[in-house]
Amino acid sequence: MHYFLLTFVFLWFAFVAPLRVVLLTAACCLAIAFGVRLVAHAIAGVSVGYGKAITAVLLSAFLLLLTLLLIAGGFRDMSWIKFMALNPLSILFMLVASYVVGYHLCLGTQLWASSVIALLSAVITVGVIFSARSMIA
Repeated sequence: MHYFLLTFVFLWFAFVAPLRVVLLTAACCLAIAFGVRLVAHAIAGVSVGYGKAITAVLLSAFLLLLTLLLIAGGFRDMSWIKFMALNPLSILFMLVASYVVGYHLCLGTQLWASSVIALLSAVITVGVIFSARSMIA
């Protein structure tokens, strides 16, 4: 079912965005999936397909977004002074944990391997996005 949803989102994006942006986004997704496949095979020794790698990246991003919404929405009734009194390290820990759990759930690796995969794939993703950003401008 999630492959249908990903295909629908990509087709909607293909109709809305210019062709150059669509092709660059597809190339970036494949480069990120290739990086996740390499890292997962090197760290955990598991064989991951392109679909599962893209699903792992998107699930981690979705859980990260969900955590941000829960943090922001959960403190809606609090005053700003009480919100600033929270430990920023605990918020950072919640965000990193949600990102790592996305890889853990989708790839089925151990938690330590998922954290290394998440760290290295985040570095790969940032590199791919910054290199693609120069192609758009």
